[in-house]
Parts: sequence; C-alpha cells; structure tokens
Amino acid sequence: MPRRRERGPSPAEIADLIESEIRAGKLPPKAKLRSRSALAAHYKVGESTVYSMLDKLKDRGMVHGEQGRGVFVNDPSRWRPLPE
Repeated sequence: MPRRRERGPSPAEIADLIESEIRAGKLPPKAKLRSRSALAAHYKVGESTVYSMLDKLKDRGMVHGEQGRGVFVNDPSRWRPLPE
C-alpha cells in the first residue's frame, strides 16, 4: 500500500507565521524574504503553496514584490489592521 504524504502547512498557516515574525520585528521593514524555492524547502511545501501564501501577505499589506529583485516587508503604515 503506498504511503500517504504528510501534508505541509497551508498557505494561510505559513502567511500567519510570517506575519507574526514581521509584527514582532524579526523581519523589519525593507527586509527581503527568502526566495520562493527556499521558502518552499523550509516549510516543506510546493512552490504553488508559497505563491498562494505570498498573495495572502500582499493582500494584508505586509509585503510587496519587486520584479527581478524579490519580495520585501512593507512599512507598518501599509499593513492592514488585525481583525478584532
């Protein structure tokens, strides 16, 4: 019987972890996030999961992408407030 692969974290779970690091100051404004492939390897997920996670962080105003340069943490003034 084939072994089932364990599922890695969801895009939302990874986004929440990275958002926590950003809000705690572990990733300061203008910090560059790891590459998509490095994030995928670190969280043991596929790159499509990383793309979805980055979209969630962008929607929350936490990060922005610069073509050819990478993904960077935004200034706190651009962050969306946490839901109450």
